[in-house]
Parts: sequence; structure tokens; C-alpha cells
Amino acid sequence: MLVRIAESLYWTGRYFRRAMYLSKFLRVQYFSTLDASMAANLEFTLRSILNMNGVAYDPDKPLSESEVLMKVGFDLDNPASIYSTLVAVRENTRALRHVLSSEVWESTNMMYHFAKNYNQDYYKKRGLHEFTTKVEEHVKIIRSNIHGTMLRTDDYYFLMLGSWLEEITQILRILQSKMYDMEILSEDGEIIPLMQYQWTITLKSLESFDMHNKFYQNITSTQSVVEFLINNPKFPRSLYYNISHLIRDVSKISIRPEGFSKFIFDLEKLESDVKFYSFEDNAQLHDFLEDLAKRVASIHDICNELYFHKR
Repeated sequence: MLVRIAESLYWTGRYFRRAMYLSKFLRVQYFSTLDASMAANLEFTLRSILNMNGVAYDPDKPLSESEVLMKVGFDLDNPASIYSTLVAVRENTRALRHVLSSEVWESTNMMYHFAKNYNQDYYKKRGLHEFTTKVEEHVKIIRSNIHGTMLRTDDYYFLMLGSWLEEITQILRILQSKMYDMEILSEDGEIIPLMQYQWTITLKSLESFDMHNKFYQNITSTQSVVEFLINNPKFPRSLYYNISHLIRDVSKISIRPEGFSKFIFDLEKLESDVKFYSFEDNAQLHDFLEDLAKRVASIHDICNELYFHKR
């Protein structure tokens, strides 16, 4: 396999998962202000959205709601906007048409044209919910086509390597972002209802709310959310589940460069640390997530060295 093909497949997997999480977080976070407990916190919510998106802003100046929504939704100068991510997905899949199934290409192209032709004025005023929901639906169709129509060869596994890694990255980003929000809004846990509501937003951002409530019989606590999203082995949005599947698919790649065995060993060590993590308090959780984020970021660097010959 050519290095550029492997890298394009990897980034395709990353971009389409990123588009889904950016859309989901934007919608859930923005509409949380409709709840009574968050009604007076629109400015805070906009800042949280920008933080999650990685957009810098002046903390001393008030934010414009429409400008923030455009910045994270359609701004091509922002490489982390939803539309920029969809453009990147489409460009990568167009270059990979000879290795991807026609179903994957067509569903990706359809998603791109949906976003390209979407009325941006309507998006700013009333279309945010519709736009983000449709993007999520398109991404899920693409993922279904990937699983249902592609041969289980290196093409598939490089694509899944990017997909699993992006999923882990986004789960971590949301957990860290919402912990930061909680510390501010709840005054370091002093205002319990606001802290619990932020955990609810976290669960909804990760499509975990209903399953968490069924699993824990409608009891929401820091401990229950942490257990569910970090080390539950059966839930597809938990870190442990995604790291396990990342290892599974990386192990099936036939290309085994020097350093591959150590790479698998490091991944398995990460998997073990996540599996046996036990929550003690918010400070310990904060440190654990920060360390985990650094280790997950290093996976990308290792992939660059092992497979894409970049240092």
C-alpha cells in the first residue's frame, strides 16, 4: 500500500467522526440554554462551544451569538468548523475512490453537497438543530456503508484506525471541556444541581443519556458518569470500549514496521489503565484525563512515524 493512500484513509476515518462529534456537541450545548438552570448562561455556553472547537477569543469582549455559530459551523478559515471538516472528508474520499466502495463515496459526496447548499442565513436564525442533526445522520450512513460494503483489508483497517482514534480523542475533549464548565458554573461543586445538569449535557453530547439512566436506574452522579464513559466494556461511547477496538483493528493491519510490537504494548498499557481506573475525586479525575489526553495524542505521532514516515 502506498503511504499516501494509508494516510488518506486514516484521515478520512478521523474527519467523518470529528464532523459527527462537532455537530452533536454544538447542538446539545447550545440548546442547553433553553433549560431554566442555564437560561442566564448564554455567554458562558458560547465560550464553551468555542473552547471545544479550539477557537481563540478575547475573554474581555462579549461574544456575538451569530458570529460564534458561523465560526464553528461554516467558517472555512476555521479548520475545525463543521463545514471545513466535511470539505476535508470529501477531498480525501475523492482521492480514494479507487479503494473505497462506491456507496461510501456517494454517501460522503451527498453529505458534502447537503452542507454546501445549506442556507447559512437560515442556519444562524433557526436551522442549527436541523443542520447538525442532518450532518450526524449523514455520518452514520457513511459509517454503515463502510462497515457494510468494504473488504476487511488494510484499506478498511487504516480507515478504522483513524475512526477509533478520533472517537477516543473527542470523548476525552468533551469530558475535559465539561469538567472545566462544571468547575466554573457550580463553583467547584458547591452548586450541586448545576453540576449534575452539566453531567447530563455530557451524557447527551455522547449519546449516552438513555443508556446511562437504564444502567444506573435514573441515578446520575459523577461516579456513575465516569464509570460509564471511561471503563464500561459494553458501551460504544466509553473510552475502554474504543481503545479495545482500536487495538483489535490495528492488530489486523498486515504492515508491521519496526516498532509495531512496542506500539501494541503501549496501546495495551493504555487500555489497562483505563479499564482499571477508579474515581476518587474531581482533582484526581482531572489529572487522569489530562495524562490520558497526552498519551492519546502521542498515538497520532506514533502512527505518523510507523506508517506515514513523518517525524
